[in-house]
Amino acid sequence: MGKTQQCHNSLLSVFSIEMMLPLLLAMSGVFQDPYSAPIDVPQPIRLEMTPVIDGKIDKDEWDAFSPQTYLQWEPGKLYLAAQMPAGKDLVLSIDGKGDGWLVGRDNLEFRVSIKDAKPVVSVRELDATVVRAPIWRDRHDLETASTAAATTSGDQIIVEAVFDDAGLDILPRTPKTVMMRLDVVDAAADSAPYLPRSCAAIRFDEHRATALPRGMDSGIEARIRSVVPGDSLALRMDFHGSNALGTKSIDLRTLGEAEDSANRLSLVFPSFDKKGRAFVDYRSKIDPSAGIGYRIIRGTLTFRDGAPGVVEASYRIAPEIDFTMLRANIDRLPEDNILRLDYELQLYTLHSKDGVISIAVPGGWQVIKGDGAKFNLLGQTAEEHRFEVRVPADAHGTFPIKFTGQTKDRTTSQTCYLTIR
Repeated sequence: MGKTQQCHNSLLSVFSIEMMLPLLLAMSGVFQDPYSAPIDVPQPIRLEMTPVIDGKIDKDEWDAFSPQTYLQWEPGKLYLAAQMPAGKDLVLSIDGKGDGWLVGRDNLEFRVSIKDAKPVVSVRELDATVVRAPIWRDRHDLETASTAAATTSGDQIIVEAVFDDAGLDILPRTPKTVMMRLDVVDAAADSAPYLPRSCAAIRFDEHRATALPRGMDSGIEARIRSVVPGDSLALRMDFHGSNALGTKSIDLRTLGEAEDSANRLSLVFPSFDKKGRAFVDYRSKIDPSAGIGYRIIRGTLTFRDGAPGVVEASYRIAPEIDFTMLRANIDRLPEDNILRLDYELQLYTLHSKDGVISIAVPGGWQVIKGDGAKFNLLGQTAEEHRFEVRVPADAHGTFPIKFTGQTKDRTTSQTCYLTIR
């Protein structure tokens, strides 16, 4: 073997030892990486549920993930919280493709730190496309729409945060399984990019069941699971099983902030039909003062014998109007710096509405077409609109665009995000 090849092999050996040393130390117990241990999640199915990000954990507001952490979602957003000692950070790790932490460029770390008594959000991406030289890259675009709040009591901190992907389709928008973990770690501790992380399969869904007897399963049937305050919700739960299970009754209620804005029902459980099906309808007028967000209906089933079972389903108390950017990521600006952008206007109320749309853009931008557009929609329908905006030649980053829909009854505003590479 030549001297050049020997030198090359020696360098590889030294580099490999540098990468393996923390792993060997961890195995020996001398060094502990906070992300190496497998995580135990008693309930891996997380439901759509919108908390209030105010640094307070209220009754039925959060779904526990571990003894000190909480996690839930809605399309394009993850909500996380923790009750933790001072000097700690809350860290969410996501293996986007589920192919291993040290594979590709799809792994994200969302971190909430406490600095000067205030929560600070940071996001970084692990780039492991070069296998022997993984590196961290800051993702400031994913920090733009994300927020956090915290309160302190003695040496304990309650932190709540929302990780918003700013329309970049990084987070689930429909039910999906994601490999991830959620940790409370020392604020001073960092993790070298070459250290692996052990993730667990977490299912983000709109329905789940707990402690149902063998031979019974459940689901939901709902074309639209959204309702505007003041309108009526109709959501059907379907069950498969048999009358031999001895199901007696089901109590239904909405959890959390909307508990007093929706009906609480106690029903005799219906008989299963010849195909082994039974249907339970939850109907409720939603109080006009109800807050906007995803809520959970919990159904508690009682049986002739055995412990109660629980079924839960998410629905949305929606604004009258929703706006969705149909393209939220621009690779490069055209020569005239004019962007022609489409968005969808969704009407959730059952009643037809007409109104006017206004569009607010960042300073230095100019809406040249589409501001003041009129619409006339039938109940629970949607239509696409286009607007044009002139942006500065040096516009690069993630920017907020605020849409406002004005009808005779209500004014609804929503901020969407546009990323320009």
